[in-house]
Amino acid sequence: MNISIFQDVTTEESLLALEKSAETYENLYVEMDQPEQRKFVKESAANILGILKKLDRVRIDKSRDYKVMVEAEAGLIKARLEGANKPFTDLIDQYTLDRKIQLDKQKAREAAKQLALQIPIDHDDGLLMNKMFDFEKSEATREDQKRIDLIAAQAIKDAEQRLILQEARAKVDQQTALDNEANRLEAIRLKYEAEIARREADKENCRKLNGEAVECLRHGGLSRENATLAVRLIAAKRVSHININY
Repeated sequence: MNISIFQDVTTEESLLALEKSAETYENLYVEMDQPEQRKFVKESAANILGILKKLDRVRIDKSRDYKVMVEAEAGLIKARLEGANKPFTDLIDQYTLDRKIQLDKQKAREAAKQLALQIPIDHDDGLLMNKMFDFEKSEATREDQKRIDLIAAQAIKDAEQRLILQEARAKVDQQTALDNEANRLEAIRLKYEAEIARREADKENCRKLNGEAVECLRHGGLSRENATLAVRLIAAKRVSHININY
């Protein structure tokens, strides 16, 4: 490959050297948990990463003038550099992934511990809240029952008052009815007695007038028997044109 645009970044010889060096590190195994070995890997990767960053800056600067050529050549160089750096970046990526997994596990364990500690507290809080709720509900139930009892007692009292009033009215009505009936019967009795008295008075008046008529007829020459018979016939309206004015 003839590098012409990015000669100030790298050369073909440098790329070949880096690629040849990378081949020696194929299937490299290091203890990434060991600081010295991890430092070697990071420093080795940092050398090529520095070239990659410089390549990107120069690419951006030069792309204004000949973008297509710049992008094509930069893409080829980038691919070769990334390939040369792959033994190291793979180790770094794997280490980063492993560390993330370990940290996630640690966070999960911490969260589990916190949850284990919080559950009894939440449980106790929940029990306390339930007790408070049950107490408030019980208090509300008692208050409701008190109101119901008061309403029921008042209803019974009102019913008793209504019953007393109804009984009093019934007694008054009954007494009034009895009084009215007594007055009616008394009026009938008085009327009956008055009628009896009137009739007796009429009878007495008739006897008196009939006696006087009999005496008048006797003075006219009739015997007592004939005079009495004549008066009876006249009183019974059996003699035409003759009346006794009682």
